[in-house]
Amino acid sequence: MIKLYNRLNTLIGEIKLKNNFLKIYSIEINGEEKATINAIPMLDLKYVHLSKINWNVTGNLVMSDYHVTKEGKEILCVQPTILAQGHPGLELDFANMDDGPVGTLLTIFLNKYIKLPTLTPNADLDNSLLKNKIPYLNNFKSKCN
Repeated sequence: MIKLYNRLNTLIGEIKLKNNFLKIYSIEINGEEKATINAIPMLDLKYVHLSKINWNVTGNLVMSDYHVTKEGKEILCVQPTILAQGHPGLELDFANMDDGPVGTLLTIFLNKYIKLPTLTPNADLDNSLLKNKIPYLNNFKSKCN
């Protein structure tokens, strides 16, 4: 489903659908299952838990402004940013680079699969209301604490 490669085009990790009926996804690093995500989080969900590694994701998932913690300690901070040519992007701040592959796959997964609801059935919005279309208009000078 989602694959992460390094600069030498070697597969580092991937997210696979583990159980289609229950919507359980598996995060695998170097062929070993490291964590599972039990459902696709939607807009009203402000909390995601990754089993096996016991990570908790809290914050504004829709705007990609959230923190990942384990046992009360912050592992990863994700926030929107503006890239060099003015395109929206995400800034990932890892406490420990060993958590990089799992954190990166988690961020890609949440960024890709969280959807905005339609406001009304006949809203004058374009038909793809995916989060990736949101313009980043907030003040991005604040850093994660």
